[in-house]
Parts: sequence; structure tokens; C-alpha cells
Amino acid sequence: MTELRGLSAWIAALSRSSRNEFIERDPIGVGLYGDIGEFSLREKRDLLASLERTKSRLHLNRVTGATAAFAPLATSAMLPAIRQILRSTNREPGHQSFVGFLLDVLLQGPMLPGLADVLLAIVSDGQWRSDVDALALRAFLHHCPDGAEKTARLETLLADVHAGVIPDPKEELRGILLSSLFPRNVLPSEVWRYLVATEDTQKVIGSCWEFWFQRIPDESSDEEVIGLLDGLRQCLSDVRSALDRWYVRQTPMRLVARALGLSGDVIDVGRLYDWLSVGAVAVPDGRWEYEHHEAARAIRLWLESRPDVQKAVLMEGLRRCPASVESSRQAFDVRNCLYGACRPPDYGLWCLGQAVAIADARLQVAEYLLCEAFKALKDADGNAGLSLGVVAAHVRQNEKLRPVWDLMSSPPGWSEERAERRSYEEEQQQREDEWLDQVRSEVVALEENRAGPVMLFQIARAYFGDLVGFHAEGGPKGVDKLLRGDPDLTRAALAGLKGTIDRPDVPTLEEILDLRKRNRFHYLTLPFLAGLAELDRTSSEDASEWNQAQIRKALVFHFCYPNTDYSPKWYGRLIEKRPELVADVLVTVAASGFRDDGSDSAVFWSLAHNRAHARVARLGSLRLLVAFPTRCTAKQLGSLDRLLWAALQYADQEELLALVDSKLRRRSMNDAQRVRWLACAGLAAPERFGSRLRDFVEGRERRTWHLVDFAFAENLTPAWRPLLATQGLELFIGLLAPFSDPDRDRGSQDGITTPAMWASERVSAMIGELAALPDKDATRTLEELASEPKLSRWRPALLRARDDQLVVLRDAAYRYPDVEQICRTIDDGPPANPADLAALVTDRLYELGHRIRNGNTDDWRQYWNEDRRGRPREPKHEESCRDALLSDLGQSLPDELDAQPEGHYANDKRADIRISCRNFQIPVEIKKNSHPKLWSAMRDQLMAQYSRDPATDGYGIYLVLWFGQVDGHRNPPPPSGVYPDSPEALKARLEEALTPEEARKISVCVIDVSAPSAKPQ
Repeated sequence: MTELRGLSAWIAALSRSSRNEFIERDPIGVGLYGDIGEFSLREKRDLLASLERTKSRLHLNRVTGATAAFAPLATSAMLPAIRQILRSTNREPGHQSFVGFLLDVLLQGPMLPGLADVLLAIVSDGQWRSDVDALALRAFLHHCPDGAEKTARLETLLADVHAGVIPDPKEELRGILLSSLFPRNVLPSEVWRYLVATEDTQKVIGSCWEFWFQRIPDESSDEEVIGLLDGLRQCLSDVRSALDRWYVRQTPMRLVARALGLSGDVIDVGRLYDWLSVGAVAVPDGRWEYEHHEAARAIRLWLESRPDVQKAVLMEGLRRCPASVESSRQAFDVRNCLYGACRPPDYGLWCLGQAVAIADARLQVAEYLLCEAFKALKDADGNAGLSLGVVAAHVRQNEKLRPVWDLMSSPPGWSEERAERRSYEEEQQQREDEWLDQVRSEVVALEENRAGPVMLFQIARAYFGDLVGFHAEGGPKGVDKLLRGDPDLTRAALAGLKGTIDRPDVPTLEEILDLRKRNRFHYLTLPFLAGLAELDRTSSEDASEWNQAQIRKALVFHFCYPNTDYSPKWYGRLIEKRPELVADVLVTVAASGFRDDGSDSAVFWSLAHNRAHARVARLGSLRLLVAFPTRCTAKQLGSLDRLLWAALQYADQEELLALVDSKLRRRSMNDAQRVRWLACAGLAAPERFGSRLRDFVEGRERRTWHLVDFAFAENLTPAWRPLLATQGLELFIGLLAPFSDPDRDRGSQDGITTPAMWASERVSAMIGELAALPDKDATRTLEELASEPKLSRWRPALLRARDDQLVVLRDAAYRYPDVEQICRTIDDGPPANPADLAALVTDRLYELGHRIRNGNTDDWRQYWNEDRRGRPREPKHEESCRDALLSDLGQSLPDELDAQPEGHYANDKRADIRISCRNFQIPVEIKKNSHPKLWSAMRDQLMAQYSRDPATDGYGIYLVLWFGQVDGHRNPPPPSGVYPDSPEALKARLEEALTPEEARKISVCVIDVSAPSAKPQ
């Protein structure tokens, strides 16, 4: 750790280092700078001046995490020094990079209104690099107070950019300005005039593409969607080419899908047709789009559920067709506005009726409808009530339709359909031919590794199966399909992809990270990855043997390409053999800027859930957490969750806890983050951090939902299972259960899942985890939770879990007898286990029962109260009977056994007799045959309360004393049938109630103590 006061020396050393050795050791940068917030004003000014003097040698764009570390420089007291740097007339590359770095630092700090003018001057200057202009504009938005003046300045900027007064070669300024001004100042009906395409449009995907591809279709309000569609209808011909150049031609269709759900059922058919035609015309590739695109499927399903609307839309479109071309191309375009929807069942019959009705006024439309009816009949689709005879009968109603019908009903009649289909296919073919011709013209360029990036990007998409229609295919097959099976073109295309790895115009690591920092990627990114995959396929070369520069570039491309779950073989070899380098690059990439949309969370998922990444997670998770911003967006929290889970599983726990302590001392941290850091520490060390987590979360609903999000959002693999010990489970159940309901289903009728539903499901899962733990602490925890008043709704579930856990504990404690124990048992020695003990006691009870019934000492009298003449009057109290039985039984048991009345078990429950031997025992529950709970006590008392004790291993004895029918005592009726008439019959009825598994461990014994004069019931 560099001393704060030695920072100038560090800068000097860093500027002398040609390999940036300090940066290699600490790519996060935090350890190098310390806490700049503790610097004095003079030290901050000296630091800024030192950085500026050494900017050409420092390569600050390589110091990942530097902007976050230097954020404390952006204070009002530093304004004079910052203004001086920003107003400099120096436009050398080194100074431009430094200004870009400083602008990025300003984006991390608080609002400084005094910088607005100088930032706007940079944007308007025209001499700065485009990335510096974009950073200056974002900084202006951050530091200029909201109000009419700010809006007016932004509107003027947009006008100048649109007119070309301010250069904007990569359309970054336009995208940022539109995102800021839409929809309040740039109205939905007017925004389309800013959709333009330039020569550089397809080079880099950036903020402008994001605005048209994401902001417009996904984030517009309901009212804005309607205005956007109406506005697009007016200017579609002007922006159609721009939609294609920007690769956002599906945006209109996505707007249509939303608009139909909002207003499709209430607007007039003319406006509905306008909307549908906007979506269809903006997708020139036709039918296959309808098969695969989600928005097109939604539109198609909407139309299919409204057959009358389908018909009205078709008629509206045909009505608009010019008379000269009604039956040709434009009529086909009208059919496309139905998005491939299935024909209504009566479609053919309806077309016939419409054709007859309008033949006199619009003959060409009528002929088209007659053709549609004939196709419905021929295809057996939409042909309800239709036959050749029905068609002929309709045609006879208007002789103007006769020529068309004669043509269709005769063998040459198929020509009309074939011509129409051929026309469509020819157009499709023409578009594909034009693209293939372009590829053919670039064959030499592909082979010589100088083909255009956009062409390579399209080929790479087919290689990875990203193109619509190529989902099931990838690799060379996908490219071959794209190029129509032309082996020469396919060979050249694959060579072009493979050659991308060594192209001179492949962006540098710094450029890749710089693009990623602004949430965009280079067009050669996907071709580069495809080239690596092709190298993997055709070569046995081991990626771990590549030089460090090659590995770093491959990994940076792999980590920077968004929204991919592709895991190539070369990457698998690197995480296996070079985990330290993989971790270093991942840290460098992520720390260069955690994505605001949380899309990098998918990368971190592997650290937390893919065991192959264990060593990478151990090496990199803490460094990533150090760099994670204290202030983050809601979408970034998913990245934090996964990094914390990775650190919990693989990082050094003491280092993790020290980092948590350090992070929690930052006052600027919001509740969402603080809950997560505390929860992480609570999992790692509940004895140290459990009380802090409880104090911060307990009783606070919003914080509880943050805890639910962190701890239980990982559905695929619940990582908390190996991490939450008994103490941790108790902590989390106690925090979450009060805000959840055991009877709440996870889903709801409207399909919405709430945090409370998640909490309910997860609390149930955690209770199940406790029930599966084979230790006495889990038993104690479940009983304590069940007795907690605030968890009263969960008490039945907790008690059931306690009972299940006792079985687990008992089974875990069971040990098979060894040879010596078995020999002792055979030799009539002391029992070796609970099963042996139960068998021995049962045997002795049967012997005792035989002696009571058949002995010459009338032992049955011990169980009766007698009158003065010694006649049995009534059965004794149950406890007296037990004592008499225990006295006789004790004399027949080996000395090693201990028989005691009222054996104590869980929850202060007492069995009538406990017989123990060393560290195991069995309970004996005694009932008279007249006891009200005769039929239920075996299950509700013996099995549910006593035999669950781990020391019993589930064994127990249910003993019934048979007194017969005694005057004044009513025997309880059985669950079914009549009361047994003998001890043997009662024993058989009780054993019938046991399952085979229960009968293996529960013995039923009925001893006849009835007086000779007692009669059966």
C-alpha cells in the first residue's frame, strides 16, 4: 500500500516504468492512491498537477478503477484547477486523453454548476476527439442544474449536430441528446426526423443505436408509443433506409405489438392498418421474420384471436391499392400486413361473398379475393363450408368473375398463384443475390484478411447462430447456409473469420475497454471471437500456450461482447491452466466500468455458480469487490450479488470480512448495498455480524426485500446451501419469516410474483434445510423459532420440521453393530443397539404376559382393585398398573438394562416407561383397553413424541393391558368395524394401522390381565 504522502514519488516511479509494473500489481488502483478524500486541498491540487505533467507517460486509461479512486478531486474547492485544464488550447493526443480521464472523474463526483459553460464549450469546439466530446456532454448533463436554460442549450446543441455544424462522426452526441430531450422536448411525433444514416453509422454500436433499439420500443410510455407510430407513418419513406443502416428495422414492429395491446380494439380500421403497415414495411425480409421474432408472433396471435379484424384489415388495404396494380405486388403487401396470421375458418367463404359484392365496382380486387378463396380451398385452410360447387355457384352470381374462375379451375389456373409466389421469391432472391454478389466481390479480400468489418460481422453472426432462421445451426454449417452452400464462398468466409485474429485494424486493449466503458463494442469483436472458435475447431493448439498479449486480447474480447453465453474450448483451457491471467483480465475489464444495465452480471454468474471458475473466483472476486462502486444503479446490484456469493465460497474469509468492514464505513452507501454487504458478512461470520445485520434489517420491510433479493435470487443453484449453517439459517428465518406467509403461493392469478412470495418460498426452503441437518443445534433452533411470537404463522411448519429433523438426527446417529456386539447378542449378552433392546424387551413382555395369564400365583390381581372379600371390583389406575408391570419386568431384564417410569423426551413429554442400555433406549407407552385414546396414542404419542428421540433410533413398544369389558367402563369404538373381542384380535387391529416401515420399529404387545369372571365385549 502506497503511503498517502508518498504519492508524488509513486507517480514519478510509475512514469519511469515502461511496463507500468505498479499497474500490473494492482489493476484496481485503489491500493495505489489510498483514500484521496482524506487529502488536503493543497495535496489535491498538487496531485492533479502531477497527473497532468506526467499524463503522456502514465497511460491513465490503463489504470482500471482510477476514476472511482480520483472521484474526491471533483469538489467545488478544486474548480479553478479543473477549469484551467478544461480551458487549455492544447489538443495533443496525450492532453486529449487526460481531459477525457478528468471528465470521467467529474462524472463520479457531486454536481458542480460552475463547470457547465466550460463543458459546453468543449462539446461545441469541434477540435476534440469524439469520445471526449461525448464525455463532456455527459458531464454537462451531470453538472448543469435542470431548468429551462439547460433545456434550451441542449435543444440548440441538437439542432447544430443535426445540421452538421458540430461534428458527430459516431452519432454519440445525437444519441445522448435525444435520450435527454425525448419525449418532453423532442415529441414522439417529431423524433423520427433525427433518425438519419451516415457513412459511419455501422462502424460502432453506441448511444444512438441504443436510443432507437432500446429506449424507443421498450421504455416509451403508452401514450408515447401511440404518438411514435402515428409520427412514423407520416415519414416512413424518409427513414426506411436509416432503419436498415442502424439495424433497428424491428423497432416499428415492436411498437406495433405494444400499441395493439393498448388501443388495438378501440381505434378505427384505417388507423389500425396504418400501424400494421408500418411494422410490416419496416421489415423487408418478410415471412421468416414473422416466424421467429417475438413482436411479430405477438401481432400474429392478436390478429388470429380477432378474425373479423383480420378481414377488415385486408379489405382496408385492398381498398387503398391503386387500380392499376391491385392484383399484383401491392395486394401481396396488404396480405403481409396480417403478419402471417392463420386464416379464419370461414376465410374462403367470406372472400367469395366479398368478391361477388364488389365485382362491379372493383373488379381487380374481386378477382384477388376469388383467388384467395380458391387458395383456401386448395390448401384446406380457412375452407369451412367451401367446395368447388360453392365457388362455382358464387361465380354464377356475377359473370365478370367467370374468366378468372375458368383460369383457376382449369390446369393452367395454378399459374396465378405460382406467379405471385414467384414474384415474392424473386424479390427475396434478388436481395440475397445482391448480398452474395458483394461477398463474391470480396473473396480475395476475405482470403487476404482485409474484408470489411460489417461483412465479417454478418458472417460471424451466422457462425454463432445469431441470425434469425439459423438458431439450430452454427459454426461452418451456419456460414454455409448463409452463403447458399457455395463451398468457395464458405471457405473464404471462414478464412476471413480466422484471419481476423491477426488483422492490423483489430482494436487495441485500450480501445476495447474504452468502447466497453461507454457500453458499445467494435464490429470486429464478433468476427474475432468467431476466428478463435474456428482456430479451436481446426487446430489442436493449446490456448494456454499462447503468449500473454494474445491471451489478454482474446479474454478481453470474450468478456466485453454483451449478452452471450458462449463458452469456447479455448476459454475452458485458460480457466483450467491460466486462472491467474483470466482473473487479472476479468478484473481489468470489469473494473474499467461496471455496466449500468447490469449486463456484466452474466459474466460474474460463472464465478459464483460454475465450479470450473473456482480458482478464478478465488483470485479475482475480492479485487472486483474492492473496485465495485459504492454508489451503483439498481441493475448493477445483480453483479454485486454474484460477486459476493463468489467471494463467500472461494475467497479468504478474513480478507472478505475486512473488506466488508471497510465498505460499511462509507457513509454514502445506500440501503440496498449495505444490506448486501451485511448479509454477506452475516453468512461468513454470523457470530460477529449477525447482530449488525439484525439491527439494520429487522422490522424494516424495504430492507427485508433487499435481503430477499440478495440471498435468494439465484434460482438455478441455491448457493446458500453450503454456506448457511444452523446459526445463519436461524438468523435469516428470523428476519424474513415475519414478512412472509407459509400459505402464500409463489405465483398469482395475474402472473405477478411479489417479494413476499419469494420470501415465503425461501423461508420454507430454509426451514427444510434446518430439518435436514443431523445435529442437536438444529433441533434447538427449530424449537426456539417455533416458540417465537412474531413467527406464529410459521409455528406449525416449524414444529413439523422439528419432528422431521429428529428422525434425521436419529438416523444419522445409528451405527451398525460390530462383530463383538453381534456375538454378545447371540450369547444372550446385553443389547447392542435400540433394535436389539426393543426385541429383548418385547420378548420379556410376552413371557410376563404368559405368566400373568397362566401362572399359579394369580398375578392378574396386581392390576385390579378388590373388595374386602378379595373379589376384583375395577381396574387400578394406569400408573399403578405401570408400577406393577415395571416391578415384574425389571426382574426379568439383564443387569445392564435400566427400566425407569416416566422417561423424559422432547418438549418435556414423558413416556410411561423408559428402558435404556448405555447410550440408547426405547420408550414403552402403556394404555388400558378402555382408554379413550387407545386407537390414537400409538401414533400421536409413542411415534410422534417419544420414538423420534435420536437415542431410540425410532424403536418403541405400544403396550395395552386387556381388562375385557368392565361394568361402568365403556371401551372406545375403533375407527372402523366392531370392537375386538379378544386380546389377540386387538393386537391384530392395532398392527394393521402400521405401515410396513413403521411395523419394523414399533412393536405392539397386548397383555391379558382380565379377571376370570370378566366377559369379552
